[in-house]
Amino acid sequence: MDGTDFNRPVAVITGAAGSLGRAMAQEFALEGRSLVLCDLKSVDAAMHSVRNLLSARSITAVTGDITRADFPSQVKAALGGRKISALVHTAGVSPAVKDGRRIFDVNFTAARRLVDALAPEMQQPGGVVILVASMGGKLVQSAAVDLAVKRHLGGARSPTLWALKRWPYTAYSVSKRCVQLYARKMARPLAQPSAAGPGGIRIVTVSPGVIDTDMTLHYASRPNLSTLVGSGPMERMGRPEEVVPVIKFLASEGASYITGMDVLVDGGIVASRRRALKNTAKVVMKERREKKKALKKFEKEEKLRRLDVKGKAKEPPVYKEVEE
Repeated sequence: MDGTDFNRPVAVITGAAGSLGRAMAQEFALEGRSLVLCDLKSVDAAMHSVRNLLSARSITAVTGDITRADFPSQVKAALGGRKISALVHTAGVSPAVKDGRRIFDVNFTAARRLVDALAPEMQQPGGVVILVASMGGKLVQSAAVDLAVKRHLGGARSPTLWALKRWPYTAYSVSKRCVQLYARKMARPLAQPSAAGPGGIRIVTVSPGVIDTDMTLHYASRPNLSTLVGSGPMERMGRPEEVVPVIKFLASEGASYITGMDVLVDGGIVASRRRALKNTAKVVMKERREKKKALKKFEKEEKLRRLDVKGKAKEPPVYKEVEE
């Protein structure tokens, strides 16, 4: 590797074999960044798409299971002493995997381990971590779920979280909520100076809605998916090219004052569903008020029925035994 290649800013992309990962590789290559492309599968397709933009020396492939404890070490070895300008974590699995614990491990546990391990290898200041979450994390957002996630992030055992990890769909959404809250929690530690450097690292999450990617194909035929898509104002799936510019911007100097937040790219689905839930809650509260009002009216009428004309309580009837 010559001096020119060594001094290029380096972007690390996980899930590089997927639709979103390949698209981000092309965008970073156009910016002149060196690439470290990571995936469980071969990243040949992603490498081929950028070979006409970068020299072979500027592209490094890392193939392996991201959930393995030694995976961050593989990435460090691929860096060869270079500092990371952008870490974009797009790797993830859908509920089609069926194993809730595997889904949680890939989508969150591996992401957390990778960020914790690679933070000292980030460019300081100026480095950025972008974790791809999902609108699913927003859809399960609640006081109970967030409390369980925060307990987990703090190292405490959470029976609620353990239970939610048992089923694929809840495991998927909760894993993405973990990613969102983890980024919020890490914003301050990464921005502050530490033994590893002066700090100044940003971390954000991007939460796509239903995007037409390789992952979506696995459960595109499910009827509830079309219902979910139809609940948004745009009533359609998103496209990878509608998510890529958002990630590109967040990785740029133009986003230097953005950290610790989640960016929704969902075509308005979450906002629409929250509005629907809010309207439903209003209807329920109205019904409760009407029932309470009706009950009070009934109790009042019942009380009046038991009073005589002078307003005194009527004496209960006395029954005498009649001898035969």
